[in-house]
Amino acid sequence: MTGIAGVLLTTLHNPVDVAEGIASLDAIWRGNFVFGVGLGYRDVEFDAFGVPRGQRVRRFEQCLEIVKRLWTEDNVSFENDICKLTNVTMTCRPIQQPHPPIWFAANNDRAVLRAARLGDSWFINPHATIPEITRQLALYRGELTRVGKPFPRELPYAREIYCAKDKRTALEMAGPYLSEKYRTYASWGQDEVLPGDDTFHQPFEDLLRDRFVLGSPEECYEQLRPCWEAAGANFLIFRTHWSGMPVGHALASMRLISDELLPALQQIKPNS
Repeated sequence: MTGIAGVLLTTLHNPVDVAEGIASLDAIWRGNFVFGVGLGYRDVEFDAFGVPRGQRVRRFEQCLEIVKRLWTEDNVSFENDICKLTNVTMTCRPIQQPHPPIWFAANNDRAVLRAARLGDSWFINPHATIPEITRQLALYRGELTRVGKPFPRELPYAREIYCAKDKRTALEMAGPYLSEKYRTYASWGQDEVLPGDDTFHQPFEDLLRDRFVLGSPEECYEQLRPCWEAAGANFLIFRTHWSGMPVGHALASMRLISDELLPALQQIKPNS
C-alpha cells in the first residue's frame, strides 16, 4: 500500500515544516510514500497568504527546491522574501533516497512541462478529457526527452467513477452529486486552468463524455481502457464519493468496484 499526501507549496512560508512532515510520513509508511505537489489556482487561497499572482510559479519552484535540499544536504542556507535559512540541518530524513517520489498535479500545458522538468511523475488530473490528456502526454514525453529524464516507472491517473448495475442507474445515483461538484469547480475557476477551450459550463451529459466513468463494472472497464491504452497510465486513483452523496450510495459502488472491476483491472499486463 502507498500513502499519498498533497501540498500547495506556493502558499507556504516555512518549507522546513513541509520537509519534516513529509519525512515523518515516509517513515510512518516505511518508505512507501508519495509526495504530491501542486501550484494551485484559486485566488482566494493565494490572497489569504498574501501571494501576488506574478510570484506564484517562482515561490512554488523555490519552496520545492528548498525541501529537496533539506532532505539531501547537511547544511542548507537560503534567503528570499518568504524565509531565511542559515546552516539548517534536518534531523529527520526520508527513508526513500534521495527522497519520496514527487508527483506533480498539472492541468495546463505549461504545468505539464513543469511536471516533466521538476517532478518524478505527472499526476494526471480527473478533470480533462482522455483525448486532451493523450495530447498532453506527447508534450510530457517530449519535455522528458529534452531534459534527459526517463519516462516515470509509475504514471498515476485519477478518475471520477461510479459503478452500478447499469449506466442509467449510475447516472441516477451519482449524477446529481458529480454534476454539483463540477458546478462548484466552475464557480471557483477550476476549468480556467484546463488546456484549450475546455469548460465545465456545459450540460452534464456533454461534460461526462470522455471524462467521468459511470456504468456497470463492464462498462466502467471499457471507459477506463483508454487510460492505459492511450495515455499509458499504470496507477489508477478512483474518486468514488462526492459532497452530499449518501454514504450508502458510495459503499454500493465501492463494493462493485472491489468485487468485479478491480479483479478485471488486476489482469491487465504492463504495457498491454
